[in-house]
Amino acid sequence: MLGNAAGMPGSMGDVNSWNGVLASLTAHATGTELDAQLLGETAAHEMGHQLGLFHTTEKEGTVFDILSDTPECSSSSQDNDSNGTVTAEECDAFGGDNLMFWTSWSSASRSTGKKQEELSSHQQYVLKYSPIAK
Repeated sequence: MLGNAAGMPGSMGDVNSWNGVLASLTAHATGTELDAQLLGETAAHEMGHQLGLFHTTEKEGTVFDILSDTPECSSSSQDNDSNGTVTAEECDAFGGDNLMFWTSWSSASRSTGKKQEELSSHQQYVLKYSPIAK
């Protein structure tokens, strides 16, 4: 697991050990090399959850967020290896590059410059007007 958020959205104003965002440095490292791009994407992804965003597409490719302008990656058309899981690679043109996609690009894809930095206008609206962000 790369990271974890306390909720979607996280609790507002409660200061306790169950509130916040975590990122695993170990999961972002290979030997002594830290993948700073992936760590930044993970931190932003988990903060997105904390501020109220859901995954655009869940692992199985059958459940999607409620925002009308986020891409959906359906397993019925994109699960190319029929293993019941849609990957960022399988969803390349269907939201694999969205910050809130359920999983990151593989290390091979990241090495070619693939990033998850996209946000739809509705996702930006949720972040901008989240009560926690005030």
